[in-house]
Amino acid sequence: MSSFTSNLILEVIPGQKEKKVYKPFRYFPIDKHIGPFIPVNEGQMTDGGSFKWYIEPVAGSQWDNDALAAYVLHDRNYRHLGWIQISKRDYTVLWHYNLKNNYRFEVSKRKIDAEGNIWIQFSRRACDRMLYDGCLILGKSKWRAKAIYAGVRTFGWYRWRKYKKKLGNRRPI
Repeated sequence: MSSFTSNLILEVIPGQKEKKVYKPFRYFPIDKHIGPFIPVNEGQMTDGGSFKWYIEPVAGSQWDNDALAAYVLHDRNYRHLGWIQISKRDYTVLWHYNLKNNYRFEVSKRKIDAEGNIWIQFSRRACDRMLYDGCLILGKSKWRAKAIYAGVRTFGWYRWRKYKKKLGNRRPI
């Protein structure tokens, strides 16, 4: 079962709509003790759940505490276009998990840098799926989590493309 490692603490920045992650945390998409994790580092900026006005009545407010860590994780994944550094063992675990679970966390690219580190890029769909799973873990009802997932699947392409243009072919980390 997916899990978050610690509670989320955000720092309010006067004069800005976004907030900053004050205490870093990790998200384990497969299991807390097995497989890769996605780090959300101190200083990561977030706009919370930035929904369209017609999804907010179903999803809850932008800074809804029920799923705020999932929103921050989703913002991190979009801003980094799904890239994470991963160990060879964790990559193998993820590969086997995906085979058994219909490619739930689909990897779109894999690169090895000059130091021999493995980098993978989760697809946009996998990043959206992590938001859905995170909402369920944090206590959102299944129908609300599905509504949020449907919203990001329908409208998230705009932000993903915006960050893709900004980064080009570079790894964001």
